[in-house]
Amino acid sequence: MIMRTLEVKDSYVLSKLDLIEDRLLNLNHSDLEIGFEDKTNNLELKDEKLSENYLHDIINRGRTHDGYPEFQPAYESKSLGDKIDSGIHQYTIDLVEYMFSQRKCLGVLYPPKSYCSWHNNANAAGYGLMFSWSATGEGDFRYWDLDKKEVVVIPDKKGWNVKTFYFGNYDYPEKLIYHASSNNCLRYSMGFNFLEEEKTWEDTNKMLENNE
Repeated sequence: MIMRTLEVKDSYVLSKLDLIEDRLLNLNHSDLEIGFEDKTNNLELKDEKLSENYLHDIINRGRTHDGYPEFQPAYESKSLGDKIDSGIHQYTIDLVEYMFSQRKCLGVLYPPKSYCSWHNNANAAGYGLMFSWSATGEGDFRYWDLDKKEVVVIPDKKGWNVKTFYFGNYDYPEKLIYHASSNNCLRYSMGFNFLEEEKTWEDTNKMLENNE
């Protein structure tokens, strides 16, 4: 299993992250809403959908679980939909190009007291990077350690939290990473997929950790 945290030192990426953070701190909250008519946006189910019982339910479904989280209460913009903010959208495009990523595969703004239920992203297998911004650090990322058979919880810190990983698919079950997240403050997550381009992903990791 490949999953570790990463400290970004690259000046260009840090500058883009600063710009995104500034936009997040100055969002027009009157333009944001959660579509509560959709059961997947149910905040009251948080404890249940982050429980180990639900995790093992997802694991036991095997291939019938499509890889997506079933529950993910998230903000949408009344004017821009899931793009949330036009500036953030452009800055993430800049990051895709700079990091030689194949594509941005995630961009989600979680309201306080939200979560992302257990899932495995088998639908988006490959090497990747996850950038999560936390307003106060009140949140976490958690995953199922296949070797130790236990849940590992990685607390958020205030600001940016970066993880690098490989998500497998059902052809390689030993590489599946079942994961979820919880947040009690505003949290924004964006993911970048490198597909099976291991060398590009490794080079990007090195670039991000280099401050020259």
